[in-house]
Amino acid sequence: MNVLALALACLPLVAQELVAPSNGLPPPQRMRPEPERMRPEPEQAPLESAQPRPQSELARLELALERAGAWLAAREREDGAFAPVARPEVCSVAATALALWSLEEPEPVLIELDASRRAADFLARRRQPDGGLYDPSRGLAVYTSGVASRALRVHAARTDDGDVRRLAQDVELYARGRRTPESAVDGDSAGRVTAGPEAARAARALLESRRGELDPAERRALDFLSRCEAKDGRAPARLRPPGALEAVDGFTYEDLLPYVYLEVAPQEQLAQRALSALRASFTVERNPDLTRRYGPAGFPGNQGLYYYFLIAAKTLDVHGLATLEVAGSGRREAARELAARLERLQSDDGSWRNPDGRWWEDEPVLTTSYAVLALKHCRRLLVPRAQ
Repeated sequence: MNVLALALACLPLVAQELVAPSNGLPPPQRMRPEPERMRPEPEQAPLESAQPRPQSELARLELALERAGAWLAAREREDGAFAPVARPEVCSVAATALALWSLEEPEPVLIELDASRRAADFLARRRQPDGGLYDPSRGLAVYTSGVASRALRVHAARTDDGDVRRLAQDVELYARGRRTPESAVDGDSAGRVTAGPEAARAARALLESRRGELDPAERRALDFLSRCEAKDGRAPARLRPPGALEAVDGFTYEDLLPYVYLEVAPQEQLAQRALSALRASFTVERNPDLTRRYGPAGFPGNQGLYYYFLIAAKTLDVHGLATLEVAGSGRREAARELAARLERLQSDDGSWRNPDGRWWEDEPVLTTSYAVLALKHCRRLLVPRAQ
């Protein structure tokens, strides 16, 4: 073979090296999208997004967080509040606490320092005389204080602000000292209808007059209320629907709300109960109801989907488990499945919104905050594997 023929034979190989280098370098960084400025929200976002996604698992996760952070940060008002955009009845104190916590929770931090300071100042001004941090007119005092304490704690860690750190500790003590299940009607009105001498007398009268007509759950509820005199110091914070009062082993509704905002160690009983519940029913397609409060079938459709995603992702992160042994389906890549499902559900504008509005998940400020926190839990588990 002459020299010219040899050179021509080598041309395809040279071209292939030029087109597809094998140096393993990542693609160039994307430009961070500019935050949107309070544009009108659609009535309902689609559940699945058609947004094109990059191929790398880590790149997809990072891009989802960047887009979500830009959308959520743009919802902040001049006074530091993150006002709801779809449901005006949502408490702006709770919405601000969740938004600030999700944006400032590492890693990555998704909010500018001045903006996070405005939000932290807005929360600090809502401190109540009893030590909690909440809006007295909106209820959920313990839960709102709990998520506010986490928001203030991550802000203090970023800024090394001693005053904010002490405030976060005080508000957390308030939440820990009053751990009770709550409802949107907590407060004075709930106290009047669920506890105290009048409620106890009414419950005893119902037990006497309708004992033969009551089902077991109703009898237990009324019996409990009948013993709730003020001197007992026991005040149930919500009336639950009939059929929801069956004794439940494992992770319960009483665990669910504080589990979201408390920092728990894997050896604690609360974390162990959450892990057992997740191993029994993990899925990314729906909310299986880890507490079994509404029965063994879980929730229909998309009810409470994003809150469940947050609980599931936190449980995996607390225990350092990217994979999970699940009853009936074996070992699952749970963190990867959760992250991929959230990426698919993200709207084109970067937010998340549940078309099922039960528990206010059609409010995208809340739902996007849940999703960002869940993705950050997943990221902590997946980044070491991706590297």
